[in-house]
Amino acid sequence: MLVEKPLANSIAEAADFCGKLGERGRRLVQVGFQRHFDAAARTALRWVADGQIGTLQQSHHVLQDKNPTPVGYQSCGITADMAIHLVFEAMSLRGFRLPRQVQALQYLSPPYDDRAGEGANIVHVFCQWADGSLAHMWGSRINGTGYDNRFTLTGTVGRIDVGEFAGDFGPIAAKLWRGTGEGPLPRGTLVESLTFPMTPPLPHHPDFYPRFAAAYHAELSEFVTRVAAGAALEPGLDAGWKTLLVANVAEASSRQGGRVFELLQRDGGAIETAADAAAFAEASGCA
Repeated sequence: MLVEKPLANSIAEAADFCGKLGERGRRLVQVGFQRHFDAAARTALRWVADGQIGTLQQSHHVLQDKNPTPVGYQSCGITADMAIHLVFEAMSLRGFRLPRQVQALQYLSPPYDDRAGEGANIVHVFCQWADGSLAHMWGSRINGTGYDNRFTLTGTVGRIDVGEFAGDFGPIAAKLWRGTGEGPLPRGTLVESLTFPMTPPLPHHPDFYPRFAAAYHAELSEFVTRVAAGAALEPGLDAGWKTLLVANVAEASSRQGGRVFELLQRDGGAIETAADAAAFAEASGCA
């Protein structure tokens, strides 16, 4: 089964689902995070894995819609519904390790229409990992000049920019910069730059179609191929419950004035399973 994100409405539901499937879940369920199959994002992941920017210090992720949500759209909150894409992006760069700390702030800007009744149309999420690496995620329900999806990675020896804003329609850029003023390369040297075309849309296509149509095609093709081979599915249940946990914790933080959550079990141990995550969510009031 290929399921939409989020995996469930609550961490408890996700934990129950994962528990009932057990190890079989690795071959039965794929969670629909199309960013996993995006060519520009995969290029960035390859650069990071190859050590091109050194140790990742911070990442900045942006998602701005060009139109309000459709009339009748159902949402579990702007952070849990929208920013979960950015949570996936940030966590994929860190091997899907859970962050140690999560904090979020949400705002309702008067010119924007809150059709989904979320109580907010702008959200900023901050996640910090045990090694000090920080991710900032910025979501907005409307950006009238065009759909905006991009991220920046800053490391000890370089930087990566993916998807710089190109108006309503334009190429997707992936740029690798190196040089910090020490060593042979001058500071801020552009060492590689690639572009990936968007897919021309038709009038009935949703806003995100041009940017991610190729990724959706690759996602479906990979799903069919792995099902036929009986292979493990990716992104799987682990990515599903982990991103749901972080997104729901961020939603709770944003609704509580930016409360800081430490993602640890009551005894101070790490959250390692979906059942651990459900226990944490219940105890901290962000189920």
